[in-house]
Amino acid sequence: MVLEGPDGGGKSTQVDLLVRRWRSGGATVHQTFEPGGTDLGREIRSLVLHADSEPMAEALLMTAQRVQHVAALEPLLAAGSHVVTDRYLPSSLVYQGLARGLGVDRVLALHDLSGISLEPDVVFVLDPGDRSLRDRPDADRFESAGAEFGQRVRDGYRHLATRFGWQMIDASGSIDEVADQLWGVLADFGGDAVEPRSG
Repeated sequence: MVLEGPDGGGKSTQVDLLVRRWRSGGATVHQTFEPGGTDLGREIRSLVLHADSEPMAEALLMTAQRVQHVAALEPLLAAGSHVVTDRYLPSSLVYQGLARGLGVDRVLALHDLSGISLEPDVVFVLDPGDRSLRDRPDADRFESAGAEFGQRVRDGYRHLATRFGWQMIDASGSIDEVADQLWGVLADFGGDAVEPRSG
């Protein structure tokens, strides 16, 4: 399962809450994120978030870290663990493909060329609506790219959700309201997987 959304919209908080709630029911859940879920990913994360780069260079770096990330996740999935990742391919499609102007089809072509075959069961996009996203003093270059870039990201998620079947979640409410909404939608997809064990 993948959680996506614009920077500053509360996504990481919701990932933490969802994983904690899922584990409390007895499920085996692995929590991870992109870029940075592996040693290589952490090195690439520093480059992507802080070094100025061309859109294609960003897309190539993101694809490289995803190859390594998927290789680490596949044994966990094969062993029966649920995986929740904070960002995956949808981020590349939106950020590099649309917001940075590279083109969605070119990013998909890179993904296909890499040989990655792992597809998420479901992608949830936390949509903060038109509310202002929080400012952060330690903002990276994407978070500090300005209102126009941020709007392109939000519009990109909404646009591509229709094309790829991502599930939009209204994230304009309180943390608890968003968490309950997300859990309810996940239950519709996961069925017994999100229900606490009996006995």
